Amino acid sequence: MTFLFALFLIVLFALCACRGCSERIKVWVGKISQKIFWNTQLRFIFEVYLELAVTSFIKLRLLAQQGTVLENASDKIDLAVFVVALLIATITPLFLAIFVYLKREKFNEERYRMNFGSIYEGIDLENQHAVYYMLVFTARRLFFAFVIVFLPS
Repeated sequence: MTFLFALFLIVLFALCACRGCSERIKVWVGKISQKIFWNTQLRFIFEVYLELAVTSFIKLRLLAQQGTVLENASDKIDLAVFVVALLIATITPLFLAIFVYLKREKFNEERYRMNFGSIYEGIDLENQHAVYYMLVFTARRLFFAFVIVFLPS
């Protein structure tokens, strides 16, 4: 599933790069990105969030114990991927809190729902506290990953 998602994103980014080539490609990419682009990325991040946080914390713990040794290009790529994954894992709850707070009035707009509906899908929007469910969801997973990796056995 992850492979198919990555393949889909590569094709979509390739189409975005070629959108100046043809008016037909430009219209097609616009329709795709308008309907599923952000929802797909957000859904993917929520689905793999726990695994991303655990692997980031494991790598952080290994780097703290062994130190950083950059012997070849693969070590540099590994470190770059780790930094990006750690940033995504730690910033996501804060980003969600700010985003939901700033955009809470737009929750009922159709265009907004098409782009960012996965943040509050299945949540009672009348309850102000329920809107922050995804913040609690990701923060709880981040805490769980931290406990799994750093709590002494």
